[in-house]
This record gives sequence, structure tokens and C-alpha cells, in this order.
Amino acid sequence: MKKVFLLSVIVCVLTACSEDVEHKRVLMEDGKVIYLENEDVTHYNTEQDLVAVYNNYVYSRNSQSDDSDDYSIRTDSVYGYTYVDADARWSIATFGDWIADYGLTPGEKYYVQSVVEVCKQLPCYSGEQVVASPYNGEMSHLMGYTTSGKRGYGVGPIRDTDGYYIGVTLVTNIAYDENGKSVQCYYPVKDLTTLKWKFKALAIDWK
Repeated sequence: MKKVFLLSVIVCVLTACSEDVEHKRVLMEDGKVIYLENEDVTHYNTEQDLVAVYNNYVYSRNSQSDDSDDYSIRTDSVYGYTYVDADARWSIATFGDWIADYGLTPGEKYYVQSVVEVCKQLPCYSGEQVVASPYNGEMSHLMGYTTSGKRGYGVGPIRDTDGYYIGVTLVTNIAYDENGKSVQCYYPVKDLTTLKWKFKALAIDWK
């Protein structure tokens, strides 16, 4: 009898552990499956409401920004992106009238990843270190946001295994409408291929 009871307890525990907790599975029109932690709807009435989400965000990799002009030996820039963080959390959101500028409908529900890291490999020569250039004026629309809610990006303090420094900027992936149809809008740049990564390559003296 004791063995039967013990076996029943083990089966119950294993069954409970195998259950999916608190995540709703949603199938999109293109076949992609996303998982929602909840079905709450967040409304971003103004752009400032959305940008506020970036404040105090912690990068998944150790990134930093530096606007110093000291020891700059040359400036450079590259376009587009190398990869996008695919693990950002999904949620449902609506937007104010300002979202019409991005080809979307105010007040309608969208499946979004509120904060997504977009990464780019920034090339430099041996002995150089890459520093992000400040973004302002006409250039600001070509970049996402930093963790301080300003246009720009952070740069990791060390090279990756391929010999590049990695730039990271934050955007919002507005991916699908309420019916699961792809809209693929990346606020604030719409198209990630238009990102322009300005940087300074600094000579490093190790003596």
C-alpha cells in the first residue's frame, strides 16, 4: 500500500512539473508561435510613453556608451544590423494617434516586444577601441534608443569572438496585428536596414 501511495505522489509531481505555467501560446498567420505571459493590454498614448520603457533597461550583454572626443583617430559608420534579440518578451499593446506615422492604426491591438536589442558588429583595426558617436539633429532618426531614453546605442567594452566590437540599440518590435497578420514595424526606425551606426575608432596605448 505504501508503495502504491508513493508511486501516486511521484506521478502527480511529475505531471505538475510538465505543465506549461502562465504562458498563452498564440499562432500567427505566417506560422510563427509566440508566448504571452498574460493578456493585459498596455496603451502607449504618446511616443514618450513608449520611450519611457527603455529607461533603466539592463542590456543582456555588458554595453556602455561614451561621447568623449579624446584620442579620436578616425570616424567610421556601418549600416543595417547583424542580429536581433529573439528572446524579448511578448505582450499586447495599443497606441495613440502618433502610430499612424508608422503605417499602423491608433487604438488597434498589436502583438509587440516592447524592448528589443538590435546588435551590429562594428569593425576596427587591431589596437583600436570603438566608441559610439552622439546622435542628434538630422542623424537621430537613423538610430534606436539607449537605456537613458536618448537616440543612440551602447558599445560592449570587449570584442566578440569574431574580432568585432558590438553595438546595441533598443527598439520596439510591433510584429503582428490582432488577427496574427505580420506588420513588422520596428519603432522608431520602421526598417532596421536603415540603421546607421556612427562610431569613433580610438587608438589604445597599453604602455
